[in-house]
Amino acid sequence: MLIKTLLNKTERFKSFVYVSVCFMLISDMEALVVDIEPRRNSRPLCPECGKRCTVYDRQPQRLFEYLP
Repeated sequence: MLIKTLLNKTERFKSFVYVSVCFMLISDMEALVVDIEPRRNSRPLCPECGKRCTVYDRQPQRLFEYLP
């Protein structure tokens, strides 16, 4: 079974899709790195007005530690 399949079954993000999964060395520790992207056919909610928007705000790539 693919790691992306396991992620979809356990951690489902409605507006995003998993793109790639790989292991990387970060701070001398091996880490599972998962890239996610917004769905092409979805429109996100604006945090200010609450309406559906057509454009995603693109921020620089960042890492975070996930603890289930």
